[in-house]
Amino acid sequence: MKIKTPTLISICLLALNFIIFQIQPLRIVLYPFIILSTWFHEMGHGLSSLLLGGKFFYLQIFPDGNGVAYVSSSNSLGNIGSALVSLSGPLFPPIIGYVFLVSSKNLNLNRLILFLLSLAIFISDLIWVRSTFGFIFLLIMSIIIFLISISSNKSLQFYISQVVGIQAFMSVYFSLGYLFSSYGSTNQSSLYSDTENVARNLYLPNWFWAILIIAIAIFLLYKALKSLQKTN
Repeated sequence: MKIKTPTLISICLLALNFIIFQIQPLRIVLYPFIILSTWFHEMGHGLSSLLLGGKFFYLQIFPDGNGVAYVSSSNSLGNIGSALVSLSGPLFPPIIGYVFLVSSKNLNLNRLILFLLSLAIFISDLIWVRSTFGFIFLLIMSIIIFLISISSNKSLQFYISQVVGIQAFMSVYFSLGYLFSSYGSTNQSSLYSDTENVARNLYLPNWFWAILIIAIAIFLLYKALKSLQKTN
């Protein structure tokens, strides 16, 4: 079977990410997208909390690429609600990754998705971001993505969506150590990891939830690549 160009580009970007991540000095190339993936992660926590009847107070993103969302879960859902809010953080980036890869093959949809991303970043920056670094960085990123979305350069829009999509998927790989840990460090403080929070609410061990998150991410990546193969 012939691999079509959009699919091949995604696979090459995926391989390139793996290579760059192994070479410490080159990781700076990925830095803006790592921050964006952190934003996806923390917004996943916050938005899911709102959808489940809880509260999203604010989020912080730090220069080392870590972040934290301050939320409260709906009391009516009890342990299940708390577990869903914790799971939504690591699951939101691959979901976004799927959306960006699939939309990249449709020029008009691609522009719309990029515009909506710039708008979402800008609005969240004003409402929820409470760290100086995070606020400034996300403001600049929202402006850049907005300018790309309204440009006439369709190739640039395609490649940006591809890179954002692949990087969102790669965030799961980058956080493997965190997913299989009981604790995570954020701005010199230690908190339960997302998988540990789920384990404490739903009783199965955190490694089970880590494997489930990885399996869902791989499935979504497979579906996205399969969708790109259908490009005319």
